[in-house]
Amino acid sequence: MTKINRLLLTIVFVSIALISCNGQTQSVKIQSSLSKEQAINIFKDLVRIEPINCLVTSMDNKECIICMANKTGIEGNNKMFYSNADIVYYKLTKFANTWRVETQKPIYAIEFTYSTFYDDFEVVTIKNKSYLYFLYCLTEMGNAVSYSSLNFGLYSLTDFKLTTLNYAGEPYHDDKGAIQLIKGDFNNLDKLTDSPEILKFLEDKASKSSIIYRATNQDLDMDNIANYEKKWEVDNSNIKSVWKVTENTFEAPLKVTFYDKNIFPSKEYINSSIENSKFIVIALFRNNILGYDKLKKKYFPIWVESCSHGCNKKIAFINDTTLSIKYTESDNETVIVDLSKMTYKIILK
Repeated sequence: MTKINRLLLTIVFVSIALISCNGQTQSVKIQSSLSKEQAINIFKDLVRIEPINCLVTSMDNKECIICMANKTGIEGNNKMFYSNADIVYYKLTKFANTWRVETQKPIYAIEFTYSTFYDDFEVVTIKNKSYLYFLYCLTEMGNAVSYSSLNFGLYSLTDFKLTTLNYAGEPYHDDKGAIQLIKGDFNNLDKLTDSPEILKFLEDKASKSSIIYRATNQDLDMDNIANYEKKWEVDNSNIKSVWKVTENTFEAPLKVTFYDKNIFPSKEYINSSIENSKFIVIALFRNNILGYDKLKKKYFPIWVESCSHGCNKKIAFINDTTLSIKYTESDNETVIVDLSKMTYKIILK
């Protein structure tokens, strides 16, 4: 061996030693002859199901394929979306120049909940331990739950335990029904404080996520039409939830803001609609009551309220200018709104 070759070999060994002893977060990347598509095809050929995601990496000085898949396979055409999930980790390695499944371990299983996965998928090293990082969102099935949980996950490739940083709140969807962002809060930080390096890694991932809601100047502008719900709630902060009212209330002022632009959502979100010569009023499922004044040609929120259960409402005109809002799931609470004077009262049975 020449002096130059020995010197190059020494540099390589020193570089490896420095990386392995650093203790900092490292993304594991290697030069491989395999493409991602080839890795996916190898997995499908061995396991006979479509993976959620695959990558080629190196572990224990061996090239391997890391995959994550739903145990029952793909539902429909979207491999990133599941209504029932039994998520499994797979590690494929070569033996005698043939790919085989070396490790198969459960990650999580959950029913009656939509699991949505994102492209975030990598093997990282934190304090000399390897983890699979991935990002997924959980939303319970049905219309009774109006929140989603965004999960920044680290799956230990040593003891096969899943650690997540959870951000949960109200989801906002795009025109195709996919979650565009979630407005909420982190809800399990106290469980991660004993692992500061893991918490720091996940916090960094969360800080770069485009799905987490972060208030802008436009969001905080109460005169922005997109914030009509916030403005109604601020202007009518004296209104108690109907569930907290213990006796009939007297007529009290209702403050509404009129908008030139349409605040009605698309038709699929409208639960019911009524109309007379003066007004159009719509009810959203377990959500707001909105109106349109035909004479003023303006839109306005009437009753802003949403919840996961108990607040679906039936709307009816008592006369040309008086609206009845009845809570159908309990049938004990009714809100009477005089649209000519903009006043309200709550009637209990």
